[in-house]
Amino acid sequence: MPGTAKPALGQLAAWASALKLDDVAETHYRVAQAIVLDVIWAAIAYADDDRAIAARQTLSHESGDAVSIPGTHQRASAAEAAMAFAMAAAASDCSDTHAPTGTHPGIVLVPALMAALEAGDSDFRDLLRGLVVGYEIMARLGRALITPGFADMHRTTAITAPVAAAMAVATALRLSETQIASAGSLAANTAAGLNEWIHAGTDEHPLHAGLAARNAVTCALLARAGMTATPSALDGPAGLLAAHGARDSAPILTVDLGAPDALGEAAFKPAPACFYAQAPIQAALNVAGYGLEAEDILAVRISVGHDAFQFPGCATIAPPETRQDAVMSIAFGAAVALLRGKATPADWDDYRHPELRKIIQRTTVAHDSSLDQSQGAELDIESAKGPLSARQVGPVAMAFDRVAQRLTATIPAAYGPDGASAIVSHVRSGAGRVRDLAAVYAPPLAAGGVQHISGASR
Repeated sequence: MPGTAKPALGQLAAWASALKLDDVAETHYRVAQAIVLDVIWAAIAYADDDRAIAARQTLSHESGDAVSIPGTHQRASAAEAAMAFAMAAAASDCSDTHAPTGTHPGIVLVPALMAALEAGDSDFRDLLRGLVVGYEIMARLGRALITPGFADMHRTTAITAPVAAAMAVATALRLSETQIASAGSLAANTAAGLNEWIHAGTDEHPLHAGLAARNAVTCALLARAGMTATPSALDGPAGLLAAHGARDSAPILTVDLGAPDALGEAAFKPAPACFYAQAPIQAALNVAGYGLEAEDILAVRISVGHDAFQFPGCATIAPPETRQDAVMSIAFGAAVALLRGKATPADWDDYRHPELRKIIQRTTVAHDSSLDQSQGAELDIESAKGPLSARQVGPVAMAFDRVAQRLTATIPAAYGPDGASAIVSHVRSGAGRVRDLAAVYAPPLAAGGVQHISGASR
C-alpha cells in the first residue's frame, strides 16, 4: 500500500465523524430503528436462557451499577451490561443479519451502544447514528475478510464486530476523529472467535457477541480517556486483515465512502435458526398448507446458493444430535415447517422427534448456482398427494412493523400490553434520551418474576 495513503481506520473515522443522520436514507433509518427493537426483544425474551444467566452471574459491580440489562432488574457497569445484554440477544438465534456477509451486527452494536450511552445524557439519535456507522463498518470488514474457508474456522461476527462496535460507540459519544480511530484500533486487538462450536454441535456462540460488545465499550471508553493506538491496525502489515490473509482486500474498507448503504442489506430472521436456513424454512411454510403428514413426504430436495451450501452445519442431512445442530440444519428447519406449519423455539427444542427425523432422512440439500446472489431457496417435494414445489426469493427484509408484532406477541407477560407498547413507541419515535428507553425495558418490580418465551432455557 502507498506509504502516503491515510490508513483505513483514519478514513473510516473521518467519515463517521462527519456523518449526519440526515445523510441516511429514510428507509435505512427505519431499518436501524427496527434493529434496535429486534435486539431489545431478543434480550428480553431470552433473559432466562442459561447462557444469559451465566453472563449475569459474572457481574462484579466493581465499576458501578449505572446501566440496566433488558428483561432483568440487574444493573452493572457499562461494559459488563453490554456483555450480558448481547449474550441474551444472541441466544435467541433470531439475530438480524447483514445478508451479503452473514454477520449479525445488531446483537453487538445495540447492546454496546445502549450500555455506553445510558449512563450519560445521550440522545436516541446519537445511538441511531452510531448504529448506522457500526453497521457500515462491520459490513465492509466482513466483505474484506471473508475468503473461501474463512467460516470453517472463524466466526465472522466475532472478528468484525469489536472494531465496528467500538467505532460506533465512539461516534455516538461524539468523540474526535482520532479517538474514533483509536477505539477501532484498540478493539482490533480483541477480534477473535472460533467456529469449532458448529462442528461440535455446542452452543457457546453467544459469548462471541458478549465479548465483542464488552470489548467495544471498553475500547471506546479507553479512547475517550486518552489512550491512543495505531491507525494501521486494520490494513497494516501486521494488522487484522493481514492476520487473516486478506490484506489485498483493504480497499474494500474505504471505497466509495459516502451515504451508508449496508442497512439496506439487513435481513430479519423469523425462525430461531441459522440465517442460511431462513429461506428454506420460508419456502417450506409456503406449502405447509397442504396438510402433509410425515408419511406423505416421500422425498424433499432443497436447492440453495453457495454460501448456504458451504457454511458449516447447514447442508448436513444427518438427524441432529444436539439442539445447536438443529439450529444450523437447513433440513431440520424445512422439516419443522413442512410438518407443523410454523417455526417456533419450542419446535427446535423438539429436535429428536421421530417424525422430523424421518423427513430429514428423506431430504437432500443441493447447490444451485442460480441462487448464489439472491440467497433464496427452492423446494421440490415428492409426496403421496403429488409433487409440490415452492420458492423463497431471498432473505426476509427487516421491517419495523414485523419486529414490533413479534415483540408484542411474545414479550414476557410481566410487561403487560402497556409495557410492550412503551418499548415500541420509544423506539418508533426516534426521539428522547437513551436512558428513557432503558427505563422501560426492565420488567416492573411488582411483577414478581419474568416468564420468558418457550425454548429460551436449555
